[in-house]
Amino acid sequence: MLIALLCVLLCACVLLLRMRTSRAYAHKLPPAYYKSLPIIGITHLFLTDSAKFWSLVKSICEDTIRKGGVTSTSIAGDNYYFVTDPEDAMTVANTCLEKHHLYKFGEDAFGQSLFTASVPIWKRHRKLLSSAFSLPIIQGYLETFNRQAEKLVSQMDQFADQKPFPATAFIHNISLETSCRTAIGTTEGQNEEFFQNYLRTLRDVINLVTERIQNFWLLSDTIYKLSGRKKRQDDLVDLLHEMLDGIVKTTATVQDKQNNNLTKRTGFTSFLEALLELRENNLFTDKELREELDVTIAAAFEPTALTLEAALVLLGSYPAVQDRLFQEIMQHIGPDRDVTREDLSKLVYTEAVIKESLRIIPVAPLAPRSIDKDVELKNYTIPAGSQCVLMMYGIHRDPVWGPDADQFRPERWLEPDTLPDTAKAFAGFSIGRRSCVGKIYAMTSLKVSLVHLVRKYHVMGDHNKLQFKLDVTLKPVKGHEISLIRRNKDHL
Repeated sequence: MLIALLCVLLCACVLLLRMRTSRAYAHKLPPAYYKSLPIIGITHLFLTDSAKFWSLVKSICEDTIRKGGVTSTSIAGDNYYFVTDPEDAMTVANTCLEKHHLYKFGEDAFGQSLFTASVPIWKRHRKLLSSAFSLPIIQGYLETFNRQAEKLVSQMDQFADQKPFPATAFIHNISLETSCRTAIGTTEGQNEEFFQNYLRTLRDVINLVTERIQNFWLLSDTIYKLSGRKKRQDDLVDLLHEMLDGIVKTTATVQDKQNNNLTKRTGFTSFLEALLELRENNLFTDKELREELDVTIAAAFEPTALTLEAALVLLGSYPAVQDRLFQEIMQHIGPDRDVTREDLSKLVYTEAVIKESLRIIPVAPLAPRSIDKDVELKNYTIPAGSQCVLMMYGIHRDPVWGPDADQFRPERWLEPDTLPDTAKAFAGFSIGRRSCVGKIYAMTSLKVSLVHLVRKYHVMGDHNKLQFKLDVTLKPVKGHEISLIRRNKDHL
């Protein structure tokens, strides 16, 4: 008991010394988060499960909004700043591009890709890959999006006109399959054995990374290795690379034949083709190609799936919103045909529903950044060497959104006179220079999915029953069940 007490006191002294020597004391500190304790701040509150951690994040957001948009605390000896003020958040996002050290665990699995890379590599890759995420290229995936949406409708049809069910597995499997098909170029009926193996292996890698971030004792490289998880992760990543090598070789051979036949290329049929062209021009190495391909598939499927799941529950909770969405779909597309590129710009209310779903239930509700230079906010200075967390959930509830910020109201996106500056106040795809490069992909895929689902079914749900956990992304654990009622064809 005495030894344990001495250890605690020693740790406290070390933390106190570190805090006292911090440059933060040269600047006016924002108000402390109200649950902060002397010396240790809120370190003790992180020793919890992912559901309680989400409750902590919401509490920090609410307290920070009440106190003007910026609060501070200490976590494991580091000075942390929480920001919900949209203008200050944008300042941080554009000034400090280096991500928090937690991202290194994603880097261990997926290498130096757009999502995890250090700033110099990120800048180079972002510039080279921007064309691969452009609207014309994404519109070339519409055939895949339509077929995958039809497949989702078909799979969920067995639950139509029955009791509520969780659609999570169906939505996530289809989303992962869609991201693979658009990234690698696999088509229905081809490479099915490869496809299923790849999905299974990728899911296992993502689960290991998530588990490590969730459990603080696994953050230690030594403990992670001793637990056997490091070897398991390395073996799975090697297997992913081995499986991709065959697809890369096949696609490269086809591309070479096209070039030899002087076939004029009007675009890429997959993200892999864009990467292969960069490699052909000696702009990407084989290692960079594989890392970007891996992380693109991983980063594309889950946020899209979670957003679609949230949108369906919200639509099921607001019948008037769903009816208006249905009328827009019927007006511009009708009951049967595919969504075309000409349709996308007409689906104005559909887009508003997606954005409002992301505002109310952001997939990534926080974004930690390492502060590598002093950052001047409106009322405070965040000193270099600190850590900052951009609280997307709180940004979406800032007073600029009005007194109904907590309400699901897609109409707000159609009211330019009262809509805030969404470049700063909307963080559904993050904010600033390191915002999500795949937002056009996500919006297009989600529009197509909603069209196919809502014109076939009337959705019922109750967002008031939703409960979440936060482990990298915000995931529902309760209350996400929906009911599907087949629409009467006479009314279509």
